[in-house]
Amino acid sequence: MFSTEKTREFEYLLNAMEHAGNQENPAQHDYFGKRQAVLKYVAASEQRVKEMMEALPRWIPVEERLPDTSHGVLVLIRGSDEAKIAHYINSDAGWYGVNDRPVTHWQPILSAPGARAVLAEERGR
Repeated sequence: MFSTEKTREFEYLLNAMEHAGNQENPAQHDYFGKRQAVLKYVAASEQRVKEMMEALPRWIPVEERLPDTSHGVLVLIRGSDEAKIAHYINSDAGWYGVNDRPVTHWQPILSAPGARAVLAEERGR
């Protein structure tokens, strides 16, 4: 998670802070400021990890919400251990592509770089 250089810097600072009480004049080394810098970096790193985790696609229970009807999605079907591609039509028609089997979860399909252009070209044929 941290670069090797940053890890070594943190280790040095934390060791120095741990032993600051044994030195004659710990205030001259600004261990409080260094400690604050470490804590600030750690907090910023934790926030970035949280943001990255929230940006990852996740399996959404159908009880939580249903997908937009204009796009295919990956679905999990009760009793199956594999994902399938399906379309949610509407509350009356349900799902297309699952043979009336119960969908439990869904997630958007991630686009590959340039995938839209390839799909548009294939549809035009």
